[in-house]
Amino acid sequence: MEPVEGSILALMQNTVKGLFRTHLVGPGASLSEAFSTLDSSEKVDGFLAVPQRGLRGGQTKLSVEEGEGHWELQCIGDDIYVVASRCRFHDARREVVPPEGFIEIHICLSGPVHLQLAGKKKFSSSSPFMFVCRQGANARYTVRFEPGRREMLAFYVRPSVLDTFGLHCGGDIPYLRDLLDTGDDSITYQQLPISVPILGVATQIMHNQLRGQSRLIYTEAKTWELLSLFLDELSQPPGQLAGLATDVFAERDLAMFEQARSILQEQLSAKLTIAALARAVGTNTTKLKHGFKLCFGMTILEFSHQCKMEEALRLLVDEQISVGMVAQAVGYQHQASFSSAFKEYYGILPKEARKLKSGAYPKRARKEISRSS
Repeated sequence: MEPVEGSILALMQNTVKGLFRTHLVGPGASLSEAFSTLDSSEKVDGFLAVPQRGLRGGQTKLSVEEGEGHWELQCIGDDIYVVASRCRFHDARREVVPPEGFIEIHICLSGPVHLQLAGKKKFSSSSPFMFVCRQGANARYTVRFEPGRREMLAFYVRPSVLDTFGLHCGGDIPYLRDLLDTGDDSITYQQLPISVPILGVATQIMHNQLRGQSRLIYTEAKTWELLSLFLDELSQPPGQLAGLATDVFAERDLAMFEQARSILQEQLSAKLTIAALARAVGTNTTKLKHGFKLCFGMTILEFSHQCKMEEALRLLVDEQISVGMVAQAVGYQHQASFSSAFKEYYGILPKEARKLKSGAYPKRARKEISRSS
């Protein structure tokens, strides 16, 4: 692979405002400097830490004048940094990125992207894609976005992490050796296809619903899973690696799966079949079931059941609604069937749940419902 010479890796054109580094520290700030503010900056919300595992994380939001959404930052020790971007920008953005020697893995999940490399090479995509790069010691690059919605996931990995996978100095993977051999004044860059497994894990990280320290631990686990998949795929013969693009979902597919997810969350009392859900989002049942499971880590039936049980618990504990009314609200015709399902999920009966204090929710029972959907 031929390294990219020069100091510019540009995403989008006509830009003026910065991204998360600029937002937290100021123009020209490094990733390390941005992460160092997590536990002290007034711009960071919901700071969390798991000291035993070296985990720290928090969110920084766009102001209403700038747009909507946020960046979520999490570090795994001093070796891996994860940035999830879920933003809609009112204005164009531009940020200069100083070199820190990371292996960078960027996964774009939504928003049309146009890359311009050193003023010569160009790449455009409206589908999810992944690019990997590493800066030389003297090479800076500029990230540019036009106004609009962006969902991206970035992993900044120190080369020493490769030792954990038995890949010291890149091991026997030529592409990794190319990255590590990047010249001081160069940027080594490669656009790669996203396999369905990597896309699935990336989407699960973006849709992490856990709270507290569990949120950090979940992202840590999924990050190691994604890195394992990524390195395993790089170790495949070149022909097999090129074929990884076969099962990539287009952005419209991801939007469709997200729409299906929203419908399930909102229509808890409806008797909604998978066929009806597929028609509502404009696809067939096979594609919907396959894509939904890959993107969200559970079947449609499992997700629907989870939403119903969580809403039922909220209504019972927080709203103190009768068991019969709660059963109807989450789509059960018979109270007995609802009570049985609720106990299987949480390990207690609905009438017992009503005695709990608000927020004192039981943990779900370790039982799995049918995966036939």
